[in-house]
Amino acid sequence: MGLGHVKQIMEAGVEWSNPTEKLLAVTVAYYSDRKAVCRSTMAELGEVVGIGRRRVSDLIDGLCEKGVLVRLGHGRYGVSYDLAEAGEQRSVQPKGSAEELARLQASRGADEGIVFTKDGWPVLQPLSKIRGE
Repeated sequence: MGLGHVKQIMEAGVEWSNPTEKLLAVTVAYYSDRKAVCRSTMAELGEVVGIGRRRVSDLIDGLCEKGVLVRLGHGRYGVSYDLAEAGEQRSVQPKGSAEELARLQASRGADEGIVFTKDGWPVLQPLSKIRGE
C-alpha cells in the first residue's frame, strides 16, 4: 500500500477541481505499490470512490493533465512526485527510459545535460538552458 504516496498527494500544491478528483488521486496513491504504480482497473477504482467507470476515466484524464498521475499503459497509472518539490524529477519512469538514459549519457556533449520531461523521458538540453542563462 502506498501510504507514503498518499502523503505526497495530500501535501501537493495542486488546485483540485472538486473533492471527487482529490479522492480519486488519493485512492490511486493508496492502491499503488512501492514504485508508485497502481494496477487497479477503472471499475475497481470507481467502486472504491463511489463513481462510475466513465467518470473515473474523465477524472484520470484531468489528473494526468495536471501532472498528478502518469499513464503507463495497459491499465497502469503512476503517481507523479514532481508536484511537491520543484526542480526534482521523481515521477515514475516509463518502460525503456533507462535504456534511453544510458544512450543519451554515452552520446552527450560537454555542453549538454540530461533533463527529464514531465512524462518521464530523458532528453538532452544545452547546459545554458538548464541553468536558466
